[in-house]
Amino acid sequence: MPPQGESTGLAIEDGVLLARVFEKFPDQPLSSVFESYEKTRRPRIDIAYKDTMARWEKVRDKTWLWQKFEELVTWIYLWYKSDDLQKSLAYDITKEEILE
Repeated sequence: MPPQGESTGLAIEDGVLLARVFEKFPDQPLSSVFESYEKTRRPRIDIAYKDTMARWEKVRDKTWLWQKFEELVTWIYLWYKSDDLQKSLAYDITKEEILE
């Protein structure tokens, strides 16, 4: 399936994290502040990007029959991935360690 609004949540997280980085390094040059922000944020963004692209690639060029099969077994997939979903929903950007 195509991206479904995850970028909105990531944008909100970006704002919160950027404010925290500015708060932690108020007297540092902007280049240092943004470098710290990038080091802290990049791993989560890379994971989100890879997940989104993997989902996007899976829906390309599917046959009708394969799409119907996937609809039938979706509940199994959702059950299997429920722990990942809970971890994602429990993520708190305010507890992220800011890297220097």
